[in-house]
Amino acid sequence: MSEVFNREEKLSKEFNAAILNILEDMGDNMDNDFYKHLTFKTLVNLKKVLSNINNLITLQTSVAFVDFLCEINKIESEIASNVIKEINKTNANTNGYDIVCKNGSFPFIAEVKCNIPCGKKGEKYGAAQIASIKTDLEGLRNGKKKTLEVNLKEYFRFMVVLECDGIDKAIEGLECEDVKIWNDKLEINKDIIYIVPINLENNEVDKGFDK
Repeated sequence: MSEVFNREEKLSKEFNAAILNILEDMGDNMDNDFYKHLTFKTLVNLKKVLSNINNLITLQTSVAFVDFLCEINKIESEIASNVIKEINKTNANTNGYDIVCKNGSFPFIAEVKCNIPCGKKGEKYGAAQIASIKTDLEGLRNGKKKTLEVNLKEYFRFMVVLECDGIDKAIEGLECEDVKIWNDKLEINKDIIYIVPINLENNEVDKGFDK
């Protein structure tokens, strides 16, 4: 039997290796000037691990979103556990949607975007960020190439974002008619794409939006 891929284990090992390289470069030096003691090899490894940090944040955000759906009784705990297992078994760069749940009474798909708005006051996405987000929204709206065919009308659809200062205004700037910011008072349906901000510090969804 082939070994099951473990996304969290892979990413954490690579992250830990990069941190250990920094500590090894420091040696017995305790001056807290990490940069001064870094070798070129360690700098290259740090460059590689930066994408892993993004992938780790995306993984944690994905899991927190599934947990949230379980907490608000949209999906059962057993289904949530199975979805999280599938997320962890999937390579970060695999084609398709970030999260897919076909079972139970609440089938859903989700894309997870952890971009932090880079515009003025952190209240606006940059051009490249907007292009990436709109590409994923289009995939949720009309399907994605290189993806197993799914009937989107059968799924609740979400875009999960990382909660941060200014995120509400940044999202409003996307100006998409079939997209709504999540609100626990909304009557959810399959004709709308819901943007759900996740607060990883408190491991919860921000409920402060009133739109």
